[in-house]
Amino acid sequence: MIRVLVVDDSAAFRALLRMELERHPDLQVVGEAAELESAVRLTRTLRPDVATMDLKMPGGSGLDAISRIMAIAPLPIILLSGEVDPRNQQQLLEATRAGAVALETKPSSAESREWLHLRQLVHALADVKVMARRSAEHRPLDRGNPGRRLELVAIGASTGGPPAIYKILEALPAGTCTPVVLAQHLARGFTSGLATWLSSGCRLPVRIADAPISLAGPVVVIPADGQHLVVERGLARSVRAVAGEISPGVDVLFNSVAGAYGGSAVGVLLTGMGTDGARGLGLMRDRGARTLAQDAESSVVYGMPRAAAEGGAVCEVLSLAEISKLLNRLVQTAGGDDGR
Repeated sequence: MIRVLVVDDSAAFRALLRMELERHPDLQVVGEAAELESAVRLTRTLRPDVATMDLKMPGGSGLDAISRIMAIAPLPIILLSGEVDPRNQQQLLEATRAGAVALETKPSSAESREWLHLRQLVHALADVKVMARRSAEHRPLDRGNPGRRLELVAIGASTGGPPAIYKILEALPAGTCTPVVLAQHLARGFTSGLATWLSSGCRLPVRIADAPISLAGPVVVIPADGQHLVVERGLARSVRAVAGEISPGVDVLFNSVAGAYGGSAVGVLLTGMGTDGARGLGLMRDRGARTLAQDAESSVVYGMPRAAAEGGAVCEVLSLAEISKLLNRLVQTAGGDDGR
């Protein structure tokens, strides 16, 4: 059984969450906390496999509580936000840097699809600690076409992605002229918060593609809320996602990059559940692009990068720190050396 701790100040929501989680035969709610100090204590005494938490609770700072939990009894923490409030988004996203691995909105109704997604997420994250301890499988293969001038960096991520993207963007030099396009799976309503949060640690302007954005200079582009991001030569724009699709789709972005930029792009696939991005990264590699995937040891969930590596889509499997260092060198040299 997967042991779950539920942290929320609403007794009614805790009861509903317990009922819905335990519909899965492998999930058992072993404890509930109505304030943050109790959450820290129960994490230490119950040693659950996964915790769900609302940061907007009595009993102190949510960021402090997560930091203390990760210090004394680290485990996957899923943040469940009851409202999409711009004033609250920065704290929620900062919590992913403190150790929370996923950010979701609370299911708004009895719709089974929302609860099914949450049950599947809890079940998948129970293996995070095992995946994180796996030996890193560094595979320096071919390096695409390093002779081509680097014109674009494309990054895709899902679970655990925001802090990984933050780390990469934070390391990019201010003088780079290489644009960056991002596809990060994210709950609806958090796009503006993500842009603001990434801007706090990035020397490049971070813009949302509510309208087409030029890729002629230094910029980081993310899609409009609930939409995909695609690129044409020198241009990024958002396109409507079909109902039920994962958005923004990493494959959608990578496919467009392969067609528009070929071997003058670098594709990076970071931590996340599922296989989104693996096929598109393979297409980028086929068109001559240099393709990178995050390794198991540094990934929160080694799903998407593993699918890409096992499918032959990846030139190099690297740690997050190595990816960050390599991209820093590549954008400074504009592809003029091998990045080492």
